[in-house]
Amino acid sequence: MDLRDIEWAAGDHYPIQLTIKNKSTGEKINLTGYTFTMSVSKEDSGSPIIFSVNGVVDPDQTNNTGELSFTPQESDTSDLSPGRYYYRIAMFDTSSNKRTIRKGVFQIV
Repeated sequence: MDLRDIEWAAGDHYPIQLTIKNKSTGEKINLTGYTFTMSVSKEDSGSPIIFSVNGVVDPDQTNNTGELSFTPQESDTSDLSPGRYYYRIAMFDTSSNKRTIRKGVFQIV
């Protein structure tokens, strides 16, 4: 699992872009058929969830292999007080198996 922190101004609205790679080989993973969700919570345990965002996989997985984005809406963060929150990104395969692939601090400034 990858650990990375995100700094976010309350009320911002822009895509968080990621490239998913195989941890062992470093090769980009073709994301065709996978779905992703990013959830943000006040606790590191992951609950209760304050908001969640569905990931958008780049449809051109030939030229943009492994690329996806999450775009929180302005309303998702506009009422959040500055401070430390936590996010998790879950990947679901074609059989709906869930795997947490990234988590970290979601710092509201």
